[in-house]
Amino acid sequence: MRYILIPLVLCTCLSACAPTVVLQDERDAVRAAWDASVTAALMGNFDGWADVFSEDVEIISPDASLRLVGWDDVEKIYRPVLERATFTAIETNRFDMQIAPSGDFAWGTVEAEVTANGTKSLIWYGLVYRKEAGDWKMVLGYDAIAK
Repeated sequence: MRYILIPLVLCTCLSACAPTVVLQDERDAVRAAWDASVTAALMGNFDGWADVFSEDVEIISPDASLRLVGWDDVEKIYRPVLERATFTAIETNRFDMQIAPSGDFAWGTVEAEVTANGTKSLIWYGLVYRKEAGDWKMVLGYDAIAK
């Protein structure tokens, strides 16, 4: 009985621990996608910033007055904004992402201090990412400027 119990305990532990490691790797990959978009925005690199978005992304403006559906809508509004804005700092204070057990969706919130055009703002983001061809792409974004 003792010989059967030890492998059973080991298998249970390994199966319970392995997904945690994989999901943490996925959280790290989503964070890397976020960081890459931040770096691109700081450099005024629209194409680098755009690389993190899915073709069927949906973005809702901070005051909910604008809903952009699909990459063409997003590019039309955000390309001129990113190309003329001067971002001097984007400091991510908090990054909380949950990964679906399937490993192909992530959702969560981000808090960042953004300095652009001489104005510093605290912004809260609600984000949903989907894994596409091995890369994490944003499919839903909402940001709000904290008061």
